[in-house]
Amino acid sequence: MQTFYMIIGKDALYLYEKNGRNYNRQYIEGNPEFHYQLNNIKKDIEKLLEVLVEEYNLDNQSELTFVVAGNGNSVVTEVITKALDGHISDKRDMGFIMPEIIQKLYKDEIPLVKEYGVNFDGNNYRLMNGKLGMYDYHLLGYTLNEDKIMEYIG
Repeated sequence: MQTFYMIIGKDALYLYEKNGRNYNRQYIEGNPEFHYQLNNIKKDIEKLLEVLVEEYNLDNQSELTFVVAGNGNSVVTEVITKALDGHISDKRDMGFIMPEIIQKLYKDEIPLVKEYGVNFDGNNYRLMNGKLGMYDYHLLGYTLNEDKIMEYIG
């Protein structure tokens, strides 16, 4: 069984493999992300699975499992997780991940996170009165990349 950690971006999937305590980004056909089109997601996911089976010398697709971190857009997450049906071992919602990340950044005293929030995947996330809000990207927000998100998901 081959397990990957997947972050669903608004137009790309980011895959990682756990190596001890670290998560290493996986390059699919030489690319650090796997681009998809939501209106063609079944074919795109099928292609991704085929590529992974080939690149990892697996017998078939049933040997693939994913721990999935959802997108800020629940519709995108639902469509992709539906296409991955049968291959998901765990699913984590960005609505649960992001508050933990923001609180950790508060403790690390990252400047202006309380005021301007955290940017990820084109959205801005802010905790207000203990509730997570999602807004348009904010230029002064603290920007996280996928690699940093993986530190919190794993």
